[in-house]
Amino acid sequence: MMNLKFLSLLIMSLFIISCLADTENTEETAGNPFGFATGDIVVSDIQTEDIRVDNITNDTSDSRSETPVAPKFTEPIQEYLDYQVFDGLVQDFYAVTDCDQDVIRTPVANLTWVPSSLTPENLRLDVTHYGSLGFSRNSYLSLDVSQSQEILRFTNIYSADEEFITNTTLPDLSVLEFNSDESITELTVSGLDPGIIYKWRLVGYVGDEIFATPSRRLIGKTCIADLIEEEE
Repeated sequence: MMNLKFLSLLIMSLFIISCLADTENTEETAGNPFGFATGDIVVSDIQTEDIRVDNITNDTSDSRSETPVAPKFTEPIQEYLDYQVFDGLVQDFYAVTDCDQDVIRTPVANLTWVPSSLTPENLRLDVTHYGSLGFSRNSYLSLDVSQSQEILRFTNIYSADEEFITNTTLPDLSVLEFNSDESITELTVSGLDPGIIYKWRLVGYVGDEIFATPSRRLIGKTCIADLIEEEE
């Protein structure tokens, strides 16, 4: 009986010692959480000669030849297809919209510019309301501002066809006021439609070549009857 108890106690002791040993091994392994996923990595197992820089090839000759070259930002953008842009044709060229002081619901355009030393004697004013067409043929009107106010008239310089002029959708503009001297030119144009975008430019010869100013943009103003003051 005594031997049986001693044997049972011995077996139980061995079992407890075995459990304690497994627990210690588990804690040591848990100290490296990446070991469960990747296993142990031995540095000597890494084949460093396979990942040297001189073994890596990066041939991009084919892909580079197919990639388009981006335009340089220093290259000037051509605003017009017919004439080159020249900032020095005139100075202080402005186009603003206002309301007619005598006729209700009538927007007008006020244009001013100052002549420069290179401003030619013969100068014309172009206007268009065809945004995408810009100043392409038959899409704008011209005004010879070298003439006196009595004969100032907007015309289509590319068409002498009266039927075209009658049926055109180009703006029906007229000159209200025109004052010009050596210091400044002032021009008031009527016939604008409210909410419509108009572009204006001046064109003239400099030497043997024709140049145009950068375009000026305005939107026809919405004018109401209350802007006209009643006379007492």
